[in-house]
Amino acid sequence: MNSTVASRRPHWSHEYDLASEHEEYVTREAEATRITVAQPLIVPGLLQTPAYAEAVTASILQKKLDDPEVKRIVDVRLRRQRELAERMRQEASAPELLAIVTEAALRQPVGDTQLAQHQLMHLMELGRQPRITVVVVPTRSGGHPGLGGPFELLHFADEEPDFVFLESRFRDFVTRDEGLVDGYRSIVADLLEIGLSGSAAYAEIEHIRKDLEAA
Repeated sequence: MNSTVASRRPHWSHEYDLASEHEEYVTREAEATRITVAQPLIVPGLLQTPAYAEAVTASILQKKLDDPEVKRIVDVRLRRQRELAERMRQEASAPELLAIVTEAALRQPVGDTQLAQHQLMHLMELGRQPRITVVVVPTRSGGHPGLGGPFELLHFADEEPDFVFLESRFRDFVTRDEGLVDGYRSIVADLLEIGLSGSAAYAEIEHIRKDLEAA
């Protein structure tokens, strides 16, 4: 670990009771030059609306919306969003965000129809920002390596190695093992090859939104 990392000031994540791996990830995410998120089950956390974040977190934890644990997790997620948005406004250090999500995740019912539609419109709006790329993997693509589970890959500008964060219901994991990281880079490449981006992604999201509206 270099001297810059060693001398880092306490990060805001210390305010929350996070698992050590989760806290490490949140801290390093704030320094990454490129953030890649692949999510086959739900909308990626950095692109969630507050209402969607609450609804999906409560569902995963099997708790009520006003449960303190749900509130804590959602607060961290929304804080990460604000921090990323602030960095993106500072062009000199603006990171890139690549969010890969499946059609199935976008069609997964979370909350009521209005909440789901709002989330899809929010996703399209964010995807039009210059440093955010949203890729949608359509169901018609069939089986693909992204079905193995969600992951987040951080890349840094200096010689510090990339690392992968794996978040689960009961425990989070961080790995810098080059072999494993290369494996996840390969998954990203495969998903980009079959996924829709740009106007094609927006058209797919809008199609899903209209399907929800008609349901």
